[in-house]
Amino acid sequence: MSSDNSNDDVTAIDVATGSFEEAQEWVGRSGDTFFAAEPVNRSMIQFYAELIEDANPSFWDERFAANHWGAIRSPPGLFWTWKMDPEWTPGPDAEEEGEDVSVTDVPLPGGKDTIINTQSKTTIHRPLLVGTQLNWQTSIESVSEEKETRVGTGNFVTEKTTYRDGGGELVAEESNVMLRYSADGEEERTESFDTPFAEGRRAVDVPDGQGPDDPYASIDVGEVSPGDTVEGYEFPVTYTKVVHNAAATRDFSGHHHDPEYTRSRGNETIFLNTMALQGLADRVAVQWAGPEWRIAEREIAIQGTAYAGDELSVGAEVTDVDETEGRIELAVTMDNDGRDVCPSSVALVRDGVQ
Repeated sequence: MSSDNSNDDVTAIDVATGSFEEAQEWVGRSGDTFFAAEPVNRSMIQFYAELIEDANPSFWDERFAANHWGAIRSPPGLFWTWKMDPEWTPGPDAEEEGEDVSVTDVPLPGGKDTIINTQSKTTIHRPLLVGTQLNWQTSIESVSEEKETRVGTGNFVTEKTTYRDGGGELVAEESNVMLRYSADGEEERTESFDTPFAEGRRAVDVPDGQGPDDPYASIDVGEVSPGDTVEGYEFPVTYTKVVHNAAATRDFSGHHHDPEYTRSRGNETIFLNTMALQGLADRVAVQWAGPEWRIAEREIAIQGTAYAGDELSVGAEVTDVDETEGRIELAVTMDNDGRDVCPSSVALVRDGVQ
């Protein structure tokens, strides 16, 4: 039955509620294995690469990718997206067997119905290639006591997801620390912004395309030393980019497309999600090192917000080089008007089809 109440929050999510003691009982609980609704595919890969303006031939050039990886390779920032079901398919929804677990299932007290990601660590054991039918299993690693944060009162819940390919081989592991909170005093929060959400946030300078002179060239590990500066790029966060972000990652949380919703949760306007920030960190690393390198490990700490209207300056510095292992580590910064909104560490390795 439809509702005539125009104030219904259509972006709200269903969450489990209960005592903190009940929430603690979820620590260590694992869900069943689930399979992606579709194989890893070139269209989604390139839609995401378009979002982060990543010219890596591994995502675009079928001949190069086949020779070096075996096929077009998925960007590491898309792991979470491959888990997400399509918003609509013809016919009845498929009935999935088994139990999944996520931050929404943990029975927290206080009706905490808003979720943001605060930290993410991904370890990638092998490239994820077009045609792979990915599967995953998620577990709850920890639940914090209630905390006061800048956006509201909530609990930090750590999820860990293990991804495998169709043959059962381990592909990647990812841990995410999610803040599930209640945006206390929503009216006061909305009224605290004394200007319309878009005022002053549309005139963003968009530079000409920025990329390597030779997108096929790759560095040699012997050429690199700790302390070397990595050439970065400017990334204007336009309203179009943030909405593209929601579509390219299938993340339709109201934070990424609905300014009124996200303002009611204590934010200025819509903003980039975790997968976009992961992609920006990955891009600066591989754009510098070259397409024969890939991300082996990445850790981000979201310490600010990349709102529509902001301009990010993404750069990096080499922190460690292991010539024996063929591994380079970088510290990545995403400066937004003097504040690093997402300090990250990235490890690169050079492998592929031998």
